Amino acid sequence: MTVLGRELVKRQQWIAESDYELVFAVARVTPGTSIIAFCAAAGWLILGWMGAMAAVFALTAPSAILAVLLLQGIDSGASHPAVMSIVGATVAAVSGMMGATVLIIVRPFIKGAAPVVRTLIIGSGAFLASWKFNVNPLPILAAATIASLLWGYAESSR
Repeated sequence: MTVLGRELVKRQQWIAESDYELVFAVARVTPGTSIIAFCAAAGWLILGWMGAMAAVFALTAPSAILAVLLLQGIDSGASHPAVMSIVGATVAAVSGMMGATVLIIVRPFIKGAAPVVRTLIIGSGAFLASWKFNVNPLPILAAATIASLLWGYAESSR
C-alpha cells in the first residue's frame, strides 16, 4: 500500500482498504492523468460531490496558479533581456531533455546501421513536417508508421 493509502485507510480511517484498492485500480485505467481520477474518486468516497470537487481543486489549483504567475511574469518581462535569456535557457534545457528521452526510448530498437538510417530519415521527416509545414501530429504518426512498416517489410523480403 502506498503512503497515501496508509494515510487514508489506516491513520485517518476515511476509506476502507477494499474501497481504496478499487479506486486506485480504476484510476490507473482511466484515460488522462490517473492522479486526478484517484483524487476525485477518493474525495467522492469521503465527502461525495463536494469531496470530489475539493480534492481535484486541491490537486490542480496550486500548479494552475503557478502557471498563471509564471506566464504573467514572462509576459511582463518580455522586453527585458534577462527574462528572455532565462526563457531561452529553459527552452534549450527542455529541448535537450526531450532529445535525451527520445534516445532512451529509441535505443533498444536500433541495432545495426539500417535501423539507424531508418530512424534518422523518419525522425527528420517528422521534424520537417511538423516544423516547416505545420502538419498535425496524427498524420505524421500515421505516415511514420506506414513508412516503417513498408521499410521493414522490404528488408524482410530480401
